[in-house]
Formats: sequence, structure tokens, C-alpha cells
Amino acid sequence: MSTTEKHAKTGKPTKKPRRRHSTKLAPKNLDLKALESFTQQVRGRANVKLQVRLRGGKTQDVPAELIPILETASEILLRGDSVSVTATDDLLTTTQAADILNVSRQYFVTLLEDGKIPFTKTGSHRRVRRADLTAYKKVRDKDRREGIREIMRISEEMGLYQAEYDEVFKKK
Repeated sequence: MSTTEKHAKTGKPTKKPRRRHSTKLAPKNLDLKALESFTQQVRGRANVKLQVRLRGGKTQDVPAELIPILETASEILLRGDSVSVTATDDLLTTTQAADILNVSRQYFVTLLEDGKIPFTKTGSHRRVRRADLTAYKKVRDKDRREGIREIMRISEEMGLYQAEYDEVFKKK
């Protein structure tokens, strides 16, 4: 991916997109006894300190922020499920992004072309940062909830809820 990519609408340079990083781990080849022991030792404990032993015998502290992630991953693996760790700022295709929003790909492309969601173009392919998609989704969902509340308020003011109730139950 090029460092000279430009925003498709504004033409301004964009940050160099990160390559998608994903790691998947299945429980089938793991030492389940060691995993169970690890999980029991860290489960629910606030002041756990972990170290990894590096080549040459040196040790390195594991950042405290990673411990809950490791705990969750080990619990999932012990259940027999696979774990996948993916960078949250990765780039999505229009199909992947449309699936997340539960809209058609064509409608999603319209959102992009209307400038609702920033995107980059790599050749002829549009890519959307997951963070931008998440931000759009939060605003969209908030607007939808507000719209539904307004419709409910107007319907109640007009007595439509009561009218429907009376209509349904008076006939029986």
C-alpha cells in the first residue's frame, strides 16, 4: 500500500494505512494442562505480574493491559473454541463494511461517495478504516434511536397506540 494515497473525496493525503494483522489460534495443538494452570492463576486477580523468558535467558514484563486479554483468550481456548486477534484499525473492503452495517454493498458505496464515511482507494478498490466505520455506526444508531423515540412520542400524542389497542381488543 502506498504512502501517497489520497482521500477519494477531498484529495487530501491520508495516513498510511496499516496492513491488516490477524492471528488465529485453535485449541487443538495446545498444552491444555498448562493453559488451565495459567487461567486459574490469573483469573480475576487484579495485581498479577507476568514475565516472558526471551532467548538468552532474559525476562521481559508483560504489560498489565495485556493480562485481561490473555486471560479471556485462555478461557475461550479452554472451552474448545478458536481465538482470533485482529487489529481494530485494519482496513475493510466495501463488502466487509457493508456486512457490519447490515446494508447492501451498493448502498454502502453510495455512503462513501456521498462523503458520509472516509475511505481510501487502492487502485480501483475502496477501503474503509474500521475505526471510521465504527464512528459512523455509532452516530447512525444514535440518530435511529432518536427518530424512533420521536415517532413514538408523536404517535402517543395522536392517540394512535390507544386506537390500535381498542381496535384489536374490541373486536374479540
